[in-house]
Amino acid sequence: MARRESEKKHKSETVNEQAGQEPRAEQKTVSGQASEIDALKKELEEQKKMYLYLRADFENFKRNVNKERLELTGQGEDSVLKEMFAVLQSLERAIKYAKDNALNPAVVDGLELVRREIFRLFEKFKVSRIPTEGQKFDPRFHEAIAVVDAQDVSPGTVLKEERPGFVREGKVLQLARVVVVKEPSETTN
Repeated sequence: MARRESEKKHKSETVNEQAGQEPRAEQKTVSGQASEIDALKKELEEQKKMYLYLRADFENFKRNVNKERLELTGQGEDSVLKEMFAVLQSLERAIKYAKDNALNPAVVDGLELVRREIFRLFEKFKVSRIPTEGQKFDPRFHEAIAVVDAQDVSPGTVLKEERPGFVREGKVLQLARVVVVKEPSETTN
């Protein structure tokens, strides 16, 4: 029993000694704590700014990727459409040949049907034919392959279309090849 009392006394002395000592965190002064809080607030503000910059950069990245994707898709569509122009030109020559040589009307009708389907496809992709004959020559849309004299047509007017031209949403995909009426030459006496 004496031993138990001795142990209790020793434990209580140890607890009293420990209670008299302040933990290290409590030894800091109030001013030290305030400066630490200020430093943490400053670091938090810097982290917030960094987050906002990163978020803005990411939004710009997403917007640029989406824009590039749309441009590449459009370029791919333009490439396929340009190939279709050659097919259309061959088809139109076949229709002209069939009509000129009085081929079976069913053949002509079938060719015309295919031609209409091609133009429906062009319409779906917002492709339109460039107006030519009777229009004023415009180098943005027309490519002059010949210049001829014509008495009854004003100079600079497109007289004949040799190859159709096409635009898509304001962008020229293929210039129209045309024959243009020559400007009158000035004569001096």
